[in-house]
Amino acid sequence: MLLGASRDEGVNIGAAAEELHIAHNSVVGLSQRAEQAGLLTRVSAGGRRQGTTLHLTELGARRLDEVTRTLITELAGDRLLLVETLSRWNTVLAARGLAPGGAARGGDARYGVRRALAPDKPLVWHLLQLYLHELSPLLNAVPDERGQYGYPAFDAYWGGEGHIPYLFHAEERPAGFALVRRRADKPGPWHVLEEFCVLRPYQGQGLGAALIGEVLRRHPGRWSVASLQRNPFTHHFWEYVLPRHAAAPPVSEPDETRPEVTHFTFEVSIPAARA
Repeated sequence: MLLGASRDEGVNIGAAAEELHIAHNSVVGLSQRAEQAGLLTRVSAGGRRQGTTLHLTELGARRLDEVTRTLITELAGDRLLLVETLSRWNTVLAARGLAPGGAARGGDARYGVRRALAPDKPLVWHLLQLYLHELSPLLNAVPDERGQYGYPAFDAYWGGEGHIPYLFHAEERPAGFALVRRRADKPGPWHVLEEFCVLRPYQGQGLGAALIGEVLRRHPGRWSVASLQRNPFTHHFWEYVLPRHAAAPPVSEPDETRPEVTHFTFEVSIPAARA
């Protein structure tokens, strides 16, 4: 109130009491202590009817600015905590098919996964561009001179051995994609989920949890999934969803060269997988 008031007009004590929802006498007592501390001055309007107005001093304005900055910093921290908590609950609800807007269930013919073929390459590239653009603030990525985000490994998914692209559909429309790579340097079947994207209109409906289950079940064996910790929604998604499809609890470890990345390692077996 004092910051918003004109230096000449100040704030009337009666108006301050009404705005703060406290007694008139309480404002009088507070203003007296603030005046003693040199934070404001009280100016009588010349009579009881006109009342007394409060004016910030230079010291009071500086102190109020300091307190305001401190509160803004604290509220920003609380906001991040709130966003992270809401993100975690939204992930749990979506994976259980309880999020608002309906849920995608495994086996629903309107939603599905299929192997992407050569004619699908332009479509997957377009979806990949949408995905990379959404992640660009987290990856500090900028488009090239053509307005596209680079992805050097993309061509390997169209004829390269051990690279498997998938397309997701929702009611006959593209809903996302996944890029899976087989590790040739590890014994037995070992797959890496390089990219997983569900387009924004289909998020929060349980669709992602159902689709990742379909992808994982197509490749029993060992799996690795990387998660960027700066993306709390995705990180919580993997923390909740992967144990539902793993034969044993996934092991999470930080990347040796990129501590902001967490790797989830687990095994998928057909009998133990759950939709």
